[in-house]
Order: sequence, then structure tokens, then C-alpha cells
Amino acid sequence: MKLSDFFIAIFLLINTPSVQAGVEESLQYIERLLSEGKKVAVILMDMQEGFIDPALKNYGAIIQEQIRLLDSLSGKPGVHILDVNYDPHQMGNTLPGLLASIKRNVMYKLISKNTDNVFDSYKTIKLPSGREMIQNDNVLDTYLKGEGIKDVFITGCYDGACILNSVKGGLERDYRMIVDRELNIVDHTEGLESFFAGVWKSLKDKSSNLTLISDSPRKEPCQSK
Repeated sequence: MKLSDFFIAIFLLINTPSVQAGVEESLQYIERLLSEGKKVAVILMDMQEGFIDPALKNYGAIIQEQIRLLDSLSGKPGVHILDVNYDPHQMGNTLPGLLASIKRNVMYKLISKNTDNVFDSYKTIKLPSGREMIQNDNVLDTYLKGEGIKDVFITGCYDGACILNSVKGGLERDYRMIVDRELNIVDHTEGLESFFAGVWKSLKDKSSNLTLISDSPRKEPCQSK
């Protein structure tokens, strides 16, 4: 483990409060899909060292809930865990606690991106030589189609940026997108919370392929056990 990973892990341990269970509805929804014989992709979006900001509301509690979700689904047939990183060279690796939970799953894949929308068809790939190459196919879409996956649960950061844009991208490709906004890291100022609530509601109203398990972010204060 790098020294930076060690300090991040210690920081999260110290600053993460104990919270009441808040992932049951997401787990129940995914379990129902699995019981129907469907495969489910669970995407952890951009939960990297470079995105962690101690000023963000409840971020420690949300990370604990994400870990619980991943641990509960670990090893379940039909569950594909996809770790999506935004430019790892710049933003660093997935947080150590989350990465440990992800790698317990046999069906694990790491996907790198450099746009807000992980379903974006056009990506700029940096080659070892330093040159850049435009890739006009989509790694995630190719993987999901190859595995016969239509149901995609997505969580991570940020709720109003990469999560929102990737959900839009998935809907455009006819995937059934599932979001629990309580499990998303929020980087909104107070004045923008109602704006993004309206954006998510409008998206839900326009598409029957979007399921919002929780239609609002985690509220403060986080309740302790």
C-alpha cells in the first residue's frame, strides 16, 4: 500500500460515523432482478483519492454504505462489479476500502474514462509513448452487451455530474438504469440541491427505464446507531 493510501484509510476510519442501515432497498431491488434470472452490473463511479474532499456532506457515511452494498453482493452469481475511474493518472486509485470490497467479486472489471459520461462513444486514450489516440467504440457498452446485461446500478460521485451524465448515456443506449441517490457523493452547493432534484425528476418522468430507489441525496445529520 502506498503511503498516501495508508493516510486516506486512516482518515476515513477516524472520520466515518456509524450509521443506520440505508442500503436495504437497493439490495432488495438487485436481489429481485437476480431472482428473475437477470444479470446486474454494479458500477462504482470515480470513487478515487483525487475526488475525496472532507468538506463534502456525509461522504464518510456514504462510503461505508457503498462498502456494505459491495460486500453484500460479493460473489453472487449474475452480479458484475465495474470499477470506473476518471483519468487514474491524474485522480489516483479507487479508495482502499472500496477497492478491497470490489476485488472480492469474481466478476470484476476496471474501466478508465476521461469524460463525464462513461457511455460516451469517443474517448481519448493516452498511449505509453505519450501520444493520444481517439477510440470511437465504448468499452463499457461492449462489455455489457457481451455479457448480456441490461440492468445497470450506478453509484459513486458526483451525483450531479458523472453519475447523472452516465445515467443519461445509459438510457440513450436502452439500458435499464438504477440509482439510489442516497448512495451518491454530492458536490452541490445549497442553492443547487433543488435544481438537481428537478433534473433527476425530469429524467425519470421521461424514461421508464430509469429507477430511482431514492430520489434525493442523504439528508443531514447522519443518524448514528
